[in-house]
Amino acid sequence: MTSPESVAPVLGDGEVSTRGGGRWLEIGASVVFATLIALAPWEALRGAPFPDVENYLLRIAALARQANQEQASVSSVTQALSGEYLWFVILGVIAKSGLEPRHGLALISWIAALCYHQYVTKYADIVLASLLLLNPIAVDLLASQVRSALAMGLLLVIVAPGVGRRFRWLLLLLPFIHTSMAGVLALYGGCQLVSSSERMRSVISLPVFAMLSSILALAVAGALPSLLELLGDRRADLDVATKSIPYLVFWFVLALILVSGSLKVPAARWEVYFATAILIVSVVLEANGVVAFRLIALSLPVVFAAVALSYRSARRLALTALILYQPILVWYWA
Repeated sequence: MTSPESVAPVLGDGEVSTRGGGRWLEIGASVVFATLIALAPWEALRGAPFPDVENYLLRIAALARQANQEQASVSSVTQALSGEYLWFVILGVIAKSGLEPRHGLALISWIAALCYHQYVTKYADIVLASLLLLNPIAVDLLASQVRSALAMGLLLVIVAPGVGRRFRWLLLLLPFIHTSMAGVLALYGGCQLVSSSERMRSVISLPVFAMLSSILALAVAGALPSLLELLGDRRADLDVATKSIPYLVFWFVLALILVSGSLKVPAARWEVYFATAILIVSVVLEANGVVAFRLIALSLPVVFAAVALSYRSARRLALTALILYQPILVWYWA
């Protein structure tokens, strides 16, 4: 995994230097990885269908039946946001194109996987990037939860090293694919704000940021059930199993490794702040009965980037732990 000092050096205008022919090799590896994710029979391998995929297929079938009767229309930005209008449009295109619905979803999966792999190759070589992303958490997300995977994948491509700031406005479109991206964007903006300012970093160091994240997660865990009930959200009555404490310990320890590694780095970058917050918030919420583990799945590429940007000893420890944890994840998944 690439050290912090050698991660694509940022130039004055926000662009990064490239590595010539090696860049085409990275693109080729990403295409192969994305094709594997999109075409492999993951449902057969895990022995059960993906519920999200089945829901998308039902939605596409409904849109196909209503192709000549229902025209999507919105009267306000708020309505477009709450209705996740861009996702509605994407499913509508699949429904009206004549494309086999599963093939349309596989194409979305391919795009998301390509984005994820391309982002990680900014911080790790192609073999390690592929190894880290070929785990059940990432596979479940990329092959099943394609809507959130697509939204997060596009975010990663837009904020990746080497991508000019002129494309950042596209981030505003992502909540119209999945509303949860509004929270992800808020966290990204906060991490950028803190990490880019020496004064802010002196006040909100990574340990302080981690503590604030824990407090926020505890507050959300306490208030969420009442809020969902007040809003009449069906999730208030669902009894959904959260992850076990032993399963969560690994990710909490990984967050602690990132925090300890930041103490020896002059200025932690936004990726480290972001990954630490996601890991801690997800673990605290899950430990308090709130299903939130998808946040870790969404943010795995940023977690890997944060590991790459950590101090040498912390980076080696975290990387070793991630690789050794892979067989456990496979066993748990299978």
